[in-house]
Amino acid sequence: MKESGEQKTLSARWVVPIDRPPLEWGQVHIEGEKITGVSKAGTIDVDENLGEVILLPGLVNAHTHLDLTGFPQERKDGSNFLEWIDSVIAHRMSTTPLQMQEHIQKGIDQSLKAGVCLIGDISAGGHSWDLLSQSKLGGVVYFELLGLNRDRAQTALESFLSWIERIKPQDCLSPGVSPHAPYTVRVELLNFAIEQELPLQMHLAETLLEIELLQTRKGPFADWLIAKNVYDESGMVPSVRNILQLLDRNSQSVLVHGTCLTDFSEKKKKLVYCPRTHDFFNSSPHPM
Repeated sequence: MKESGEQKTLSARWVVPIDRPPLEWGQVHIEGEKITGVSKAGTIDVDENLGEVILLPGLVNAHTHLDLTGFPQERKDGSNFLEWIDSVIAHRMSTTPLQMQEHIQKGIDQSLKAGVCLIGDISAGGHSWDLLSQSKLGGVVYFELLGLNRDRAQTALESFLSWIERIKPQDCLSPGVSPHAPYTVRVELLNFAIEQELPLQMHLAETLLEIELLQTRKGPFADWLIAKNVYDESGMVPSVRNILQLLDRNSQSVLVHGTCLTDFSEKKKKLVYCPRTHDFFNSSPHPM
């Protein structure tokens, strides 16, 4: 890193400011550790010409699961969502703690190689915190909360409280919370997450199966949850609209997927769209 206050100007074949068209042989002006401006070619003499490269801001991966880096992603057109969840559960249950750390580190390495500088990681048990805190990546580690029935919800809450007490927030890495989805998180646990006033991410309206479950409390998703012995209708949120209303209480809340949302625009919430997941399940065009 440069000493505070030292000035330097870089140029490259293409400079991509993002907020305006790319600049051929554009210039990037730096003071200390901050970018102070971007200008067209020839504005001032440059200190370093990077040559035939594209210079652009670091990328942001707003939603990922680093611990699933090792999960095999075979192409399955129209893949069944519930079968896919089964395969994720099986993968996690067969992964040792050491392997999980290796997967997380591999995801960090892949991110850095791809030009990512900030990441939003949904982390089972918050296990990515230590490795991310030692890396060059910044962002948010969202502790994943899972628990629809009362006992599992209480266990998840206690695990989160233990984690949040242990970690030490850093300048470029913050703790967050992720009440996973309407079909995996009890309404009391969702309210607890919202009240923490931390960055929050929640999967919502990813499939029509989920919408059917919320509207009727029946269908293949309900049968799947019953078979897993984790279904508790009394703990489920009433509706998608109710979730949106609850999340209004947390200004840092972000929704993930939203493939089947119909009343999202009026709520003016932040949403992370996952094109690869969308494509994997052959979903209809995104409503947003």
